[in-house]
Amino acid sequence: MITNRLDSRLSLFAPCPRGLEQILADELLALGAGDIAPTDGGVAFAGDARLMMAVNLHSRTASRVLLRLAHGGYHADQDIYRLAMSVDWPRWFDVSRTIKLKADGIAARVKSLDYIGLTVKDAICDRFRQTHQGRPSVDTRHPDVRVNVFLTADEATIYLDTSGEPLFKRGSPLVSR
Repeated sequence: MITNRLDSRLSLFAPCPRGLEQILADELLALGAGDIAPTDGGVAFAGDARLMMAVNLHSRTASRVLLRLAHGGYHADQDIYRLAMSVDWPRWFDVSRTIKLKADGIAARVKSLDYIGLTVKDAICDRFRQTHQGRPSVDTRHPDVRVNVFLTADEATIYLDTSGEPLFKRGSPLVSR
């Protein structure tokens, strides 16, 4: 499980529908979040593993809860690959888990966001291979682990999705496989 590997202070981001950022910020404050920073389309915040789980369980506004694993500038696709390689992926999940990558961006200076997703997937697999564990498989329909990459014009952020399915599906029988 992810939570037994978490440090006490985590950098988190909760996306939400545009226009609801302040409502989400108030919700996070009530749950005990710190360093709350609303931005267009979500709220960055800090907290521990308990807070991360509480937001996943109790938030009525967030669509998911993302754990920031890496952040840095980029000029070329290889910079994003190196950023993804800097993450100790085996710390966060076992090689037997399936993965899915999603890349999004605002004013990103790349040829293709899909290609960036593949680049980060390659870095994850290469990092696992460095530890002689093999490589995780990709499952785009029912992955065990979801990794999100977000790009701006000059910065890349890599997140581990701690929610799985979108939070509005909590308790839905449609969530089960």
